[in-house]
Amino acid sequence: KVKKTFRRVSEFSGDHSWANYVPYINSKLSFFTDNYYLNELFNAKKSTLDFREIMDNQKILLVRLDKGLIGRKNLSLVGRIFMSKMLMAVMSRSNIQREDRVPFYIFIDEFQNFIHDEIADAMAEVRKYNVSLIMANQNISQLGKSMAESVLGNVGSTIFFRPGVMDYDLIQNFVEPYFSKEDILRLPNFHCVSRLLVDNIPCEPFVFQNIYE
Repeated sequence: KVKKTFRRVSEFSGDHSWANYVPYINSKLSFFTDNYYLNELFNAKKSTLDFREIMDNQKILLVRLDKGLIGRKNLSLVGRIFMSKMLMAVMSRSNIQREDRVPFYIFIDEFQNFIHDEIADAMAEVRKYNVSLIMANQNISQLGKSMAESVLGNVGSTIFFRPGVMDYDLIQNFVEPYFSKEDILRLPNFHCVSRLLVDNIPCEPFVFQNIYE
């Protein structure tokens, strides 16, 4: 179908001539070819990564996405592709028995750069496949409303250190009426308010001090 389309386009003339299409197509493809790192990633003839094999054999995969080397836009694209591939591998574990699914942990720093709505919807499913997600970012407002609701809605036990003023509205239902807004925004350093899930029932929130040296 692709070859047929190109043959038809090559026969056009005027504004629809092939000469007018080439710069447009090149501008889209150059996104993948001009950058050394993306070129190696997308234009390789055969993938050297098997995410499912990494999971099942308890291997460690470190993915370094350096914004200074690949660029901000490329960072988001590559990160999302990795996440999509990883979650597809997670879902493929349905072909083995639950007791045979070895534990696997996915750590994502600055995850707001790599998670979109489709992946957010899938986050609730990964626990069924004995996979845990550990995600870190600076503040909840970076996520957007729908993403924040998806993240908080899939968490059993919650621990909140002193949040930003803009973040409080998103967590108030977890702490009120036991603590006021002023209580939470004035939490001392190394103190946090926690609401744990005990026997699948959320307990009343409480404040504790974490251990540090």
